[in-house]
Formats: sequence, C-alpha cells, structure tokens
Amino acid sequence: MKNPYLILLAVLISFASIAQVDVDDKSSWQERIYKGGGGGFSAGSNNNGKFLSISLSPFVGYMITSNFSAGIGVTYQYTSYSDINLKYSIYGVNPYLRYNIQQLFLMGEYNYLSIPTNVFGGINERVFRDRLLFGIGYAVPAGSGKGKLNVMALYDVLYKQGQGFSSPVVIRVFVSF
Repeated sequence: MKNPYLILLAVLISFASIAQVDVDDKSSWQERIYKGGGGGFSAGSNNNGKFLSISLSPFVGYMITSNFSAGIGVTYQYTSYSDINLKYSIYGVNPYLRYNIQQLFLMGEYNYLSIPTNVFGGINERVFRDRLLFGIGYAVPAGSGKGKLNVMALYDVLYKQGQGFSSPVVIRVFVSF
C-alpha cells in the first residue's frame, strides 16, 4: 500500500507568489507592476487506475496605490482518470481587485472559465461559466523582508448548483514575496 501521507502531501501541494512593493506618488510605472502565479498538483492511484490533476495560474498586477491594486490572471487545469479513460481541461481568465488594510485584505475577483460538459457521458462540449468572488484575507509576515503567508476565503455570489462548481466557497493559502 502506498504511503497515505505522501499522497496527502501531493494533494495539498499548492503555491502562489506575489512580487509586490510599497509605492508612492514618485514610483514609476515599472515599480508598480508585480507578477506571480500559483499552481497545484494532485495524483493518486488505486486498483482501478490512476488520477492526475495539474493546475497553473500566473498573473500580473498593477499597484494603483500602496493599498489598492488591480490585475489579471489566467487559469489552466488538466485532469485525467486512467480507469475510465477520461481527460479534460479547464481554462480561463480572472481579473481582480485587492485592497490592503494592514495585514487584512479585501479581494474581488471575476472568473470566466471554459469548462467541459458531460465528460462522463463521452461528450466533451465546452461551456463558459463565470464566477464573481468576494472575500477577505489575512497576510502573516514570514521571515525577514516582504515574504508573507496569506490565507483567503472567497464567496461566489453567482453560484448556482449544477453549473460546474462544487461549492460557492473558495479557500486559498499562498506565499507572497
């Protein structure tokens, strides 16, 4: 039997980074640009087959003020199940706004995603789904410098059951630099 802790670790591996600095009225537009990204990996197997999921979410942002920023990201997720010979991908864009209040931050994000439908029925048509996420986060300083551990909870105000998302709640944990 495979080590369940190793499988759990693989499922939980997810990361993101933000390169963000304080700006003032004298900051150039190049100093206001930040970029980063996130990703995830999950894999496992049982007697029936193997499961694999890989996701990438790069983004770029612009600091309008030292507390307020706007940006856009792209999302790509690939998933496969060998036991039922199923492979599909989800992709899209996600513009966002973020407002920092010391260690707390408010976040608003719009997701426009292309999602396959009827993947288990053998038909792989695509539909576009959107999400409008609002939430709050907390950034804890990590080490010296700009590094932070961020925890964020978002709620999808457009959520409708049966439209491709399992829950209206999105929880993210990531490191920023």
